[in-house]
Amino acid sequence: MKIEEILVENLKNIKEIFNKYNIQSWLDWGTLLGAIRNGKIIEWDHDIDLGINECGFKKINLIISEIEKKGFFIIKSPISTPELTFRKKGYGIDIWKYSTKSNNLFVTSYYELSENKIAQILWFLWRILGEEYSKVDLPKKGYKFILTYFIKCIFFLFPPKLNLFLKKIFKKILIKKNYIINKQASVPNHYFEKFKNIKFYGMTFNIPFDSESYLKYKYGKSWKVPIKEWHPFKEDGTIKFSKDL
Repeated sequence: MKIEEILVENLKNIKEIFNKYNIQSWLDWGTLLGAIRNGKIIEWDHDIDLGINECGFKKINLIISEIEKKGFFIIKSPISTPELTFRKKGYGIDIWKYSTKSNNLFVTSYYELSENKIAQILWFLWRILGEEYSKVDLPKKGYKFILTYFIKCIFFLFPPKLNLFLKKIFKKILIKKNYIINKQASVPNHYFEKFKNIKFYGMTFNIPFDSESYLKYKYGKSWKVPIKEWHPFKEDGTIKFSKDL
């Protein structure tokens, strides 16, 4: 299957569950950008982004087991970039939980990996051991691919329980040493106070009523111009350190 087909299938699975439990969500981040600008998922995008309010997020936590039965791996903060991610066949659906702030803002957590070399190595090893990441997020060519293959062969020789233990240790160190930096994406309230519908791959989704203004606020005046090498924590106007909000 093509990446786009997998992403759409994953989205369809999650939408069916959300509809069953009346969980309201909306297209957000890069998925919204692709839907408005291109009418489809951006070709180099490897995940789906859904926004959700606190009430909907609480409902999700009550049906985690049902989501897992659909074949999804559940990744919770602070390892996932947002607070919650569902991954299936190597590709994820990021769930961005928005909470209200007193200064007329909606905010959602954004977990960024430190540039510390030890952090980068631990994150690399954690992904190699993680079934949920598969081959998608690992190097596919060059010396990094050879190194990855070599390390995977070594881990393959270890008992499964030892690999699971190592994975937990890597995650524990990442958290304990503050190698995962908590930032927040902040959005003025009025963008998420009213929604409208859009057809996306034959399914109906909510999007912010003034989507184009929101995308301009988030991605800048040139949001209509495709940029493949785009770094969210450096170029996204909504992302700030938690202490700055």
